Amino acid sequence: MKRFFYFLFLTFFLIACENPFYDESYESPDDVVSITVTPPLKRLYKYGEPFDRNGLNVKVFRRNGTFYDEKTPVVSGFDSTREGIQTITVSTGGKSYQFDVGVMLFALNPEGPEISISKGGTITLKAESGIIGSWTIYVFKDSAFESVPRLDPKVGSSVAFAAPSSAGTYVVAASFRLRGVTSCRFYLLRVTE
Repeated sequence: MKRFFYFLFLTFFLIACENPFYDESYESPDDVVSITVTPPLKRLYKYGEPFDRNGLNVKVFRRNGTFYDEKTPVVSGFDSTREGIQTITVSTGGKSYQFDVGVMLFALNPEGPEISISKGGTITLKAESGIIGSWTIYVFKDSAFESVPRLDPKVGSSVAFAAPSSAGTYVVAASFRLRGVTSCRFYLLRVTE
């Protein structure tokens, strides 16, 4: 008879308390419906510089309609000892999001490859011989993308794109495959009034 009352009490307790053993902080990947990601502010790095999470915001949406800000998402794909454009993956709860960053082997200086143009002008880059496949153009300002023109021109052709609409110093990155190896060239872009 004691067992019956104990069982009855435990059953009532579990029902009345809506399962006190359930931990809301635990979630299975099946509980996450989607994530939204705001990439970090810094998108252009110098050789050896650590990844900067400042501005990275990950919002996780659950099946039950709730959401929360993920403070420690897994970030992979960044290697500041490898020059070029890198695809970074942010993941949590079985969902992922990707964005690109650039890593320069050395800081560009005024004596380096430079393009000068008036704002609103047209910038033209010509593919080098030996480039296989398409190449992609990125424009950075203050370590962040500036209206991210990602252009994929055809092999051996020129690519033209509008200069940024505001004066300032930018970095243009041209990512391409040369003799079977993915490579990247960086140019200093000075946009004047």
